[in-house]
Amino acid sequence: GGTGFGGSVLLDAGRDFIMIGGSSSNNRRIEFNGGSNGLDGGDGGDLDLSSGSDIIIGKFSRIEGMGAAPDGDASFDMSIDAGGDIDFSGRIKANAKGADGGGGNLDITAAGSLTVSVDASIDMSGGFSGAGILDLTSTGPMVFDGTIDGTAGNGGDGAFVTLDASAEGRVGGTIDVSGTPFAAQNGKTTITACQVVIESGASLNANGGL
Repeated sequence: GGTGFGGSVLLDAGRDFIMIGGSSSNNRRIEFNGGSNGLDGGDGGDLDLSSGSDIIIGKFSRIEGMGAAPDGDASFDMSIDAGGDIDFSGRIKANAKGADGGGGNLDITAAGSLTVSVDASIDMSGGFSGAGILDLTSTGPMVFDGTIDGTAGNGGDGAFVTLDASAEGRVGGTIDVSGTPFAAQNGKTTITACQVVIESGASLNANGGL
């Protein structure tokens, strides 16, 4: 309420963490958004989601740590950490809702394989304070077919996105880290793997900034 900071959420599974079910009109949700009184905006809260084995997040699941308008920043500390594989098809919104806010910081780490499906989207976009920072890491193979919005408006810088796989890394989705035209820097996308494969339908954008 008011201009409050969103809450802190801790989810720790000894074995698998599974978030599935729902529908397009009835999403499964974890929310820790900032509050607003119309004049000032609160920041998004924190998330620590971990499992000893696999993490599965289905296509009708939403995780939100947004900064409230006009100047709240998105969650500074969001982490999803699996002792096994991660299969992600849902939506994460760690963006600023106002023109003066900043995008959030998110780490997704798998001790096994990391798969981000075509249904998945991650929004780290921001305003004047810039977009966020996103790290995707796997000690096995990585497949990224989803969408990352790391753009910034109102003079802000684009996001910094890192994909790091210890085995093959395949990218077939869309990553956009564009800054504000003529007013700020573009972001940066770094992809590291034993073998990097950019699929024919992939889109890697860093337009508009200096």
